[in-house]
Amino acid sequence: MSKKLDERLGQLRKAEQRFDKRNRISTPKIQRLPVMLRHNERFVKYYTPKMISFGPIHHGSEILKKGEHYKIMWTSTFVAKYNENQDSNEATQILLKRIEDNMEELKKEFDDDFRRCEEAQIKWCGSKFSRKRRRLGQFLQ
Repeated sequence: MSKKLDERLGQLRKAEQRFDKRNRISTPKIQRLPVMLRHNERFVKYYTPKMISFGPIHHGSEILKKGEHYKIMWTSTFVAKYNENQDSNEATQILLKRIEDNMEELKKEFDDDFRRCEEAQIKWCGSKFSRKRRRLGQFLQ
């Protein structure tokens, strides 16, 4: 190859490397709404949950308390379908143990900002998670 062609190929490789560094696609994560939208009063109705909370940000909201029993109902339905050949209590224990064993990996699915909120405000995955686990187990027995 000619020297000029080698130079152009080198430039292309460098450009590709710069592009890769700047445009890495991160793994999608559960995250909080950007601050500029969170503090926009007209936008609140679009991001505020109406029935249930799926995480620590809205957990405990008075408006969503009525929906809490649906979570337990849907969980029991899922557990029943999870393994029809097992006792529901045994299937529940297996699922909850799996969640507990993988909690650190599950936390990685949340954006850093979301995790900071969770850690500072509610400790949702700590003792409250254990209480929820016991309550779920009692409900399903």
